[in-house]
Amino acid sequence: VGHVAAGGMEPLVTVKTYRDRIDHIHFKDIHEDGRWAATGEGVAEFRLITAFLAETGYRGWIVLEDECAGAEQEPDAAARHNADFARQALMPIATGGSTRNGADL
Repeated sequence: VGHVAAGGMEPLVTVKTYRDRIDHIHFKDIHEDGRWAATGEGVAEFRLITAFLAETGYRGWIVLEDECAGAEQEPDAAARHNADFARQALMPIATGGSTRNGADL
């Protein structure tokens, strides 16, 4: 998602356009100025993309990557942050309000 945005495209529009080809998606956040952002702190529309994927029966993987400066300095903290973001922000959307250990992600 971040690379799509960095390339000047709209991630949600791109996901909707090519949904029939998507069986794995890679979330990386980005600031408006093109710098990588900590997950959930940039402009990537992860919640909207996750909701669209859930609505269309997506059963593939959603992988979160963090490449911002903070993640390079503290990779363990970044991994914990991404897990928390996935549990709190994405799993309820992906599982229709449930947090069943990510079983439906």
